[in-house]
Amino acid sequence: MQRGLYGLALGTARHEFIRRRMDYLGRYQQRLAGQVGEEQAMQLVYTLYVQVVG
Repeated sequence: MQRGLYGLALGTARHEFIRRRMDYLGRYQQRLAGQVGEEQAMQLVYTLYVQVVG
């Protein structure tokens, strides 16, 4: 019963943390796009994401 009541809140906090990180990443990608263009920024962010996560 404890897990049913409180377990979801723990997952929600983790998802909120991940969502905030992705929001920050999106902001940096937009700033980068202003410097190197949309396509190049997207490729750079994707490459870095794969290196970090994969």
